Amino acid sequence: MPLTIVLADDHAGFRGVLKTLLEARGMTVVGEAGDGAEALQLAANHRPDIAVLDLSMPVLSGLDAGLKMRSVSPSTRAILLTMHSEDEYVRQAAAAGIEGYVLKSRAAYDLMDAIRQVARGGSYLSPSLSSAAFQPSAPGRQPSRSAPGRSASLLARLAG
Repeated sequence: MPLTIVLADDHAGFRGVLKTLLEARGMTVVGEAGDGAEALQLAANHRPDIAVLDLSMPVLSGLDAGLKMRSVSPSTRAILLTMHSEDEYVRQAAAAGIEGYVLKSRAAYDLMDAIRQVARGGSYLSPSLSSAAFQPSAPGRQPSRSAPGRSASLLARLAG
């Protein structure tokens, strides 16, 4: 059975590219949201395996949506997809129980690995970020890192 995903980003074009990328890899996007509140509603309705949340969204940020995700869909695991690489954001995500933190600049390289790792019960942190800042709330969980220098950017080709 394919993994089910809710995508939340306030840029519809970017969501469309992500949806194409994920569905090409055999995943099922069960809903798309333009803000965090809409993402929570989709999660409550569809109970996806994974919610990919942009950090900076209107109405409710991805961080706040991720924090509330377990209450509306207990089995849904959250991944933040963001341009923010500062340690403070990474620490806040870990404190909120976010299981993955992926930089948008690395999405084509890291997002699939992050989804697979988080779906297996692990955590994920984009390679250029400080793992000291990302200590997920579940004990014993170590962030996984992708190997740099992977294949050409599928995301860029899809967007192009």
